[in-house]
Amino acid sequence: LLFATMRCNWLVIAAVAAALAATVALVLQQQQPTDDLRHQTSSAVTNDADSQKVFAVLGGTGMQGGACIAQLRALCSSCHIRVLTRNASSADAAALRAALAVDLVEGSLQSEDALRTLLAGAAGVFAITFSDFEAGSELANGARLARIALQENVSRLVFSSGVRTGLPLLNVKADIEDHLRTVPLPYQAYLQSAFFYENFVVKGGRPRVRCTYVSEDHNSGSDGDAPLTMSFNSPFPPDFGVVMHSARDVGRVAAAVLLDHMHVPSGTALRVVGGKFSGRDYASAFQAELRARGFLNTTVTFDQVPLDLLRRMIPGEAGEKIAQMYEFYLDGGMSSLETDEAVAAARALLPQALTLQEWVAKEGLDLALAECKRVRQLA
Repeated sequence: LLFATMRCNWLVIAAVAAALAATVALVLQQQQPTDDLRHQTSSAVTNDADSQKVFAVLGGTGMQGGACIAQLRALCSSCHIRVLTRNASSADAAALRAALAVDLVEGSLQSEDALRTLLAGAAGVFAITFSDFEAGSELANGARLARIALQENVSRLVFSSGVRTGLPLLNVKADIEDHLRTVPLPYQAYLQSAFFYENFVVKGGRPRVRCTYVSEDHNSGSDGDAPLTMSFNSPFPPDFGVVMHSARDVGRVAAAVLLDHMHVPSGTALRVVGGKFSGRDYASAFQAELRARGFLNTTVTFDQVPLDLLRRMIPGEAGEKIAQMYEFYLDGGMSSLETDEAVAAARALLPQALTLQEWVAKEGLDLALAECKRVRQLA
């Protein structure tokens, strides 16, 4: 689930990464619960017994974890929410605590003490593990989390997982899911992710969208000044279809499952699928939404960039593994898992996952315009 940008001013990107904290408010705003998800739940608010429960969330300052926290807070305003963060004093963590009234636990998945503090007395946990390209480390982190969750008597665990493929790099989440199934927790559910819509816009605080402006004049529109061009890129050809979905949908569904507002049997694995879309579809969705908002002069493109450029821009093992992932897709490695029938089956089980067009209208365009504006201000 990693993406690399090719066409960017990398000096600007370095400045942007340092300024990430300034965008936390926007991220939190976009993590508000969706009406679609609420319509799938058994009730709009939780009961009194649930209001006394503690829920733990990993990755709280990211898109999945942040959306889970926002949905938990919307469905259970008095629930206690703990969030594991590497730096509890960071601006991101402070903004999260102020906006959503969470308790912060400083530490990482490598710290048993931090995990015990996070999970002590918790009724449920939304578990996310993070790729770090060290052989076996992510799997070890997942196993450590499962062991401590069992020791701390956590009742419900929802894991951000992935489908099993023919590429080891993409199988780590599935390996962790297999391990979790051997751990006798009372309840487990697995949300299997694919490519995130958001990663064509921003990843790890670094913008992936590139905009150009003709002048300082503002076009008409409801969201501020519009760019003359908006371009996205990846190693995929513009007509190459890939299963995608919103990262935030994973967190929103996780919250509903943790609270049992979505009645999912223990052991269930749900694929989160917004649909199968190409880069051309992606650009068209942004173009249509821009025009719907009155931005009539903006042109949106989606361009293919060579894998060799990716390898140069992300040196070392990380760049090589990301390139291998793209090559696996381009060679048809995912084709059997991304058939029209597989997409339809996944959407039948989880229809509230936003389609590309829904995501662009509700969240995506706002996110892209904010990233363009942020880079423009720093240039």
